[in-house]
Amino acid sequence: RLDLGTNSIGWALIEVDENNIPIRIISMGSRIIPLSTSDKEEFQRGLSITKNQSRTVSRTQRKGYDRKQLKKSDLKKILNKYNIFPTEELLKLPMLDLWKLRSDSANPNENISAEQLGRIFYMLNQKRGYKSARSEANSDKKDTDYVQAVKGRYAQLKDREQTIGQYFYEGLSTAFSDKDNQRYFRIKEEVYPREAYMEEFDTIINVQKDKHDFLTDKVVHQLRNEIIYFQRKLKSQKGLVGICEFEGFEKTVFDKEKNKNKVVFIGPKVAPKTSPLFQLCRIWEVVNTITLKIKNPEGSQYKWGEKIPDLKEKEILADYLFKNENLSFNKLLEILELKKENVYVNKQILKGIKGNETYATLYNVLGDNELLNFDVSII
Repeated sequence: RLDLGTNSIGWALIEVDENNIPIRIISMGSRIIPLSTSDKEEFQRGLSITKNQSRTVSRTQRKGYDRKQLKKSDLKKILNKYNIFPTEELLKLPMLDLWKLRSDSANPNENISAEQLGRIFYMLNQKRGYKSARSEANSDKKDTDYVQAVKGRYAQLKDREQTIGQYFYEGLSTAFSDKDNQRYFRIKEEVYPREAYMEEFDTIINVQKDKHDFLTDKVVHQLRNEIIYFQRKLKSQKGLVGICEFEGFEKTVFDKEKNKNKVVFIGPKVAPKTSPLFQLCRIWEVVNTITLKIKNPEGSQYKWGEKIPDLKEKEILADYLFKNENLSFNKLLEILELKKENVYVNKQILKGIKGNETYATLYNVLGDNELLNFDVSII
């Protein structure tokens, strides 16, 4: 018998008679699973627990911290190179005075010294704004409430025709001057996208460039694109692409590290999803699984029967899907010459069957079917 707990397993080997009645305990024991309090609570809530999860989170935090320190070190080097690293007095400037300095740096009527400008660069390097990890390919997906709020603040900032520094200084000065403490303003609650911070940097540079000789195009490029707002490109994941199970084969090779032979699976990589051949393969997989329920197939009013398209109908469906992005339910009925009231299908078919996305995307750009005659005949 087993006694399964949240962080332990108890077991007992019991001898029973012919009627399955316990006679005696032969042996018993338990195994304790070492779980922290948080792991135990997650397990009780039904959440999966992996050993590498917490390690991955910690490693990501360490890498982020190291990159931030490296960015800070690179900025110090370039500020020291042009003798504009802020003094101790500027580094310890009160918060409101610092935000006033940042606000004034975007004002053509205010004079900012080189060291003060260095202090502003030092401040800009500390907070760069929100940047989504979503690729452009997924930009059509719906934003979360958090991202919508960030974009909403950015739109309001544009309407005010202010930089982030000017807006924050205005909010802080209003809150500081309120003796009744009825005004509340907290910078950490005001999240803006990376674009807003980069636009502020460009505004400050445009205002200060003619006043300081060291702000050459090369220095500005280093500050903006190589240090403060530098974003590392995502690492290539080509090594994770699988090998085709049909074209691949096993081969024995010698492992120099372990000094023995080993069997590896090698061969051509699988086709990308954008490949016309892959699209055709996927289309035929879907077409071969299409099944409809037809009302009154044998003349009986109360019976339903299955309708599986024949080979000719499947070829028509596959040809349509290969040249279109989607096959709607109504178009499916039209091709199969069926009436809507006499057909029952699942929700997946009702939503529409996905077609050749590669063909549809290229057609939207080229607008010419003659340029899209893919030869994907199967031998």
